[in-house]
Amino acid sequence: MFATEYNLPLVSCFFGLLAVAVAMDVARRRIPNLLSIALALTGLGAQLVTHGWRGGVSGIAAGVIIFGLLFWPWSKGGVGGGDLKLAAAAAIWLGWSRLISFILIGSIVGGSVALVCFAFSSPEVRQTMRKNVKYAAMLRAWPDIKAPAAGRISVPYAIAVAAGASCALFLPGGLQWLR
Repeated sequence: MFATEYNLPLVSCFFGLLAVAVAMDVARRRIPNLLSIALALTGLGAQLVTHGWRGGVSGIAAGVIIFGLLFWPWSKGGVGGGDLKLAAAAAIWLGWSRLISFILIGSIVGGSVALVCFAFSSPEVRQTMRKNVKYAAMLRAWPDIKAPAAGRISVPYAIAVAAGASCALFLPGGLQWLR
């Protein structure tokens, strides 16, 4: 029922690189640039081998769109640089047709991971985070209230990137599931 157009070696490479990224993000809250570069280059190669130049263009476009969407939150400290680069690299594997699925699934998983991190943060940090959500709900500019470092559990967003990309990769036909 669920399948991908990529062969087993390519899928293994995809999952292997994402698994390493998740493990490093959970353990150290760092995703090495080399890992994101490897994911991007293998994704571009997979697109070119499987779909030709149109797949390559689709993958690059998806990566640029994700990078553009996450750049502003990154510039305000809301998203880590490693998470931004990992998400853009994963999007290259998915291409244009699976981009919406990636964003939706990644957002849901990311929100869930963030809630778990929120629950395990200190009461002072949770209070500051609630203020940030209040400002965001009032449609103000990105809040400048920074949560204290002590007692704050940062979000290993590579989990959401990997889950969103993995699910989107196996959804049949990309955007066709929205019909």
